[in-house]
Amino acid sequence: MDLRKAVLSDALELVRLTEQLGYPADIEGMKIILDDLLRQQEYAVFVGAIDNKAVGWIQVHQVISMETDVYAEIMGLVVDEEYRGRGPGRLLLHATSDWARSIGCRRLRVRCNTIRTESHKFYQNSGFILKKEQKVFDSLL
Repeated sequence: MDLRKAVLSDALELVRLTEQLGYPADIEGMKIILDDLLRQQEYAVFVGAIDNKAVGWIQVHQVISMETDVYAEIMGLVVDEEYRGRGPGRLLLHATSDWARSIGCRRLRVRCNTIRTESHKFYQNSGFILKKEQKVFDSLL
């Protein structure tokens, strides 16, 4: 598997994978978001590809918090259904960890929906420790 930073031309494949994660996505919206992310140093998006086909992506960003110092947080990770359990997720995590260390982070965090029990197992088997459970509240602006 080839691992690399995402480029704008990945947008269509990222849409396909994002929909597998259960979120609606469209090509124009993905291009806008991806273009914005690629311009910012505190964000990174990595793509795992096999035979030039994207089989997974991971998005991470640097967080600076007065409460918990500087850390990196995974915003999303998806591996194509055909390739789950075959290594791409772990390789994407390694790329993310390397990136986070390179910008001075000493911790990597991920939040995971309570219904994604397979993801919980994946993260725990990858060395993550359950820190806390919480509720998420949104306010539309």
